[in-house]
Amino acid sequence: VLLRNLLDNAIRYSPQAADISLSLGHVSGHLILQVSNSGIAIHPEQQKHLFEPFYRGSANEVSGAGLGLAIVNWIVKKHGADIHCESQ
Repeated sequence: VLLRNLLDNAIRYSPQAADISLSLGHVSGHLILQVSNSGIAIHPEQQKHLFEPFYRGSANEVSGAGLGLAIVNWIVKKHGADIHCESQ
């Protein structure tokens, strides 16, 4: 569910033909899962809310209820892990 929601979100909110990548690594004893896309950068103010239930940001033309990343956040916290978003 976690991986499906992360990838679904990356696909939905990226422009058509955008590059989406998934990587899994091990850094300093921690497992790192990273989903990246070549979509539009997310404003820092919006990043603060991405994992809140029903938050849709400025991309309201995309269908959905705004629960995908909230579910991901819940799963991550249940496993004692952390999640964050970065835009470049």
